[in-house]
Amino acid sequence: MTTSECLHFHCTPQLYPQATLPSDQSRFRYLLPNQAFIGAVQPIIYTPTLAQPLQMLGQQLSLLQGLPEVARETAILTTSTLYRSPYIQYAHTVLAKNAGLTDAQIALIKEGVRPKSLDDASSITYDITIEIHNRNFPLSEELWLEGVRALGREGVLSLLHYIGHFSHLSIVLNGCGIEAPSV
Repeated sequence: MTTSECLHFHCTPQLYPQATLPSDQSRFRYLLPNQAFIGAVQPIIYTPTLAQPLQMLGQQLSLLQGLPEVARETAILTTSTLYRSPYIQYAHTVLAKNAGLTDAQIALIKEGVRPKSLDDASSITYDITIEIHNRNFPLSEELWLEGVRALGREGVLSLLHYIGHFSHLSIVLNGCGIEAPSV
């Protein structure tokens, strides 16, 4: 695919012909009505050597154990808020609702506030995500131990992988100016 075939990151789904628009609000939008991609797929098309490895990484992350779905979405929303990444916030708002976060909890996370009503796993997930982004490493021993208590060692490591992956995606999408779709 040449650059002239994809102007300003509005590419047609030649690489992913099976893609379709969501038929309901429980899914997020990744195609425009003209079948042009929006979101994370756009810059990846311009770096095809990374397309399959990034897709595989996303699939492998979903297989990690120990991090409940609601906690995972808490980490992703928190990371995308810290990076001010509009497309990731848009897409994962839908997924966070599907995972069980309330509109009020999502709104607070997007404001940079930990909701008091989060379950234990999501609460510690929020705290670890904030600390990882706001301090030098390593994660404090106190927070590491709280994380292991709430999520197990594998859960904390899964969380760190999610934080890293969505930090990377946020940086790439922000660098390319990828916005949320106007719905």
